[in-house]
Amino acid sequence: AELIHKMLAGNSLDAIRKPHFETLSIALTKAVEQNPTALDGEVYQIHCPMAYPDRGADWLQSTPDTQNPYLGTVMQTCGELKKTFLRLNKIPNDQ
Repeated sequence: AELIHKMLAGNSLDAIRKPHFETLSIALTKAVEQNPTALDGEVYQIHCPMAYPDRGADWLQSTPDTQNPYLGTVMQTCGELKKTFLRLNKIPNDQ
């Protein structure tokens, strides 16, 4: 909850993107890795090597076409597919 409050307190999109979006992305990725049966369809982990000069950054999205949240419209397609998460154990009639 503290992270969400910090993000909401950001006075610009850049203040939300770095470092808060990375922290949120890491937490969401761990949650998806631990519980892939909670997914409704495919989730894609994308990596942008330019988000941070020393390491890049990852994020999750619902489509395979890169939509970079770190670099904005200037480099919206910068990134590569790192992993695809699938819901493997779908229960019949599951909603």
